[in-house]
Amino acid sequence: MRDGSMHSSIRYGVGKRMRSIEQRVGRKLLKWLLAGSIAAAAAGCATPPPWGEFPVRTVPEGWAPEWREAAPGIDYAFCSGGTLPPFHVVRVDLKTAAVTLPPPFARGKEASELLQQYPDATGIVNGTPFRIRRESGERRMEPVGVWIAGGRRYSRQEEQWGVLWYDARAERARVTKGRVEGAPARWAAGGFLPIVEEGKNVGIHDERHARLAAGTAREGTLLYFLLIEGEALGQQGATSRETAQVMLRLGVQEALNLDGGRSATLLLRDASGILLAEAASGRKSLPCFILLRSGGR
Repeated sequence: MRDGSMHSSIRYGVGKRMRSIEQRVGRKLLKWLLAGSIAAAAAGCATPPPWGEFPVRTVPEGWAPEWREAAPGIDYAFCSGGTLPPFHVVRVDLKTAAVTLPPPFARGKEASELLQQYPDATGIVNGTPFRIRRESGERRMEPVGVWIAGGRRYSRQEEQWGVLWYDARAERARVTKGRVEGAPARWAAGGFLPIVEEGKNVGIHDERHARLAAGTAREGTLLYFLLIEGEALGQQGATSRETAQVMLRLGVQEALNLDGGRSATLLLRDASGILLAEAASGRKSLPCFILLRSGGR
């Protein structure tokens, strides 16, 4: 009887553990099925996508940007077709226009306020991701990744991430991994991992949210900024792979994501001061901005 009781106790303990495991697995499976159903409904699918997979959305078939000049060397295009959310593209010809970076604003700044502060700026996009710290009861914003403005470095580079920077020696914009080395950088904005390398899509197909990406073409003499609308603008956003697809359609050879999500911001006006584009994804105050200027350097 003792042995039988012991065996019964063991069977009971094992059975209880198995039921606990089954319940946990069941809960995870239920969560996955529910998430898949929601994603499928949002994408217009009748059934949930396979585990770990969902459709890659694209721009309209045969799409080509219809450029509108904002200022000499700075053009703008908007797209609202296809399966992607609406997106905005700014093209900067670095032979006739320029990009400059102001020092980071520790207390943050609104893009519209900055546009008034720099009347010669045609447009503004947000830049490097950031963290918020409190020192002596004061809230401060700090770039996470390198930020070089006017040749001065304000923050260090995250070696595992990418960086958008201007090679002053070669006079071209570059997107690279790791540190900015081997050439003087007039300006640099750290971002996340590159999503386009040597004309190939290396973006990850994971979460969808608002995206702000930057890319180079024509040996770094053309610079593109792409904002794909997300939740704050009533849209679902895009994955990194979907963002890279748009960049490739633009002819970009190298690209990376800058700070997206609620930080994704783009303001653009024409020579008369009329706003051509105003897209902001929710966060009003930001520390890092990239200024787009027509003419000069």
